[in-house]
Amino acid sequence: MKVYFVSAVTAALKLDGEYAGIIDGFERFCNVDCGRGVLAEIIPGGNLQPLNFFIDGAFFKNPPDCAEVYVCGGSRIIYLRGFAGKDASLKLIMQRPFCGITVTVYRQGGCFLSCEGETFETYPLPCGYLNPRAEEVQSGGRKLLALYGGKWLTIVNQRGKIVFMNEIDGCTFGDTLEITAPLFSCSGCVAECAFSYGGSGFKAVNSHTAERRPQGGELLPFVFFERVLYCGDYAALLCDELKPKAGSLKKYLGDFTAVTVPPADFYAEHPEEDAAGLVFKKKSNLYEIIFYAIDVSDGKITNIRPV
Repeated sequence: MKVYFVSAVTAALKLDGEYAGIIDGFERFCNVDCGRGVLAEIIPGGNLQPLNFFIDGAFFKNPPDCAEVYVCGGSRIIYLRGFAGKDASLKLIMQRPFCGITVTVYRQGGCFLSCEGETFETYPLPCGYLNPRAEEVQSGGRKLLALYGGKWLTIVNQRGKIVFMNEIDGCTFGDTLEITAPLFSCSGCVAECAFSYGGSGFKAVNSHTAERRPQGGELLPFVFFERVLYCGDYAALLCDELKPKAGSLKKYLGDFTAVTVPPADFYAEHPEEDAAGLVFKKKSNLYEIIFYAIDVSDGKITNIRPV
């Protein structure tokens, strides 16, 4: 089976003890005999711990938490993301009191947030949670603690519960929480959202998707399916005949979670297709990629079909 390897950090790949090459954010493949099981060892650079597992049928049915598996026709893509630090000692990063609780950000292998008061809560934080700072804010007339780390905003309520966490480009607090969140699309989409706070959690009251770098041409299939995913104005890309059916498009495509570029094998087999891969979650850490193509006439989409 052709197995593609992608890694969140640059790492060396060994299969059954033999060096197979360097892996990183670019897809590289090996032909793997998954029937007998192959021992994979991933040795990252820097102060990170290596990973190892057997690539076999059980692995592809229930991937470990350190990896995500994508079923792509007869091939598989393994994305390695869960690299822990070698230094497992406890390091205090930030600590402050808030409404009778003690809020602490610390590192111990990974990065964590703890809130200690009447109860004790511990939450894992994203890898990119860097240089955190905290400030007391108000939303809906209630006092909250906002933690900023890297591009992440985390909001803790007076009971020590996380009530909001997301990557943001900017935010403002008041009667509502207003954020601009990156959507990581080829056209630089951002979500401009407003949330109300009722004491136990935030509820979306308004949202709008905006493109910062409008695209077309060869990127049209990706722009189109990303607009569908992120609730942008995808109807504007349809021909007059299809526009009345725009409302049923999400039901037709299904509940996909991401849009990706097809691998080289797809383009070798379908060189003329204007297509994108839609990613569907099957279970924890397991996804399937289904390819959809568009037909275009006079700059407008006239047909949407699976390949």
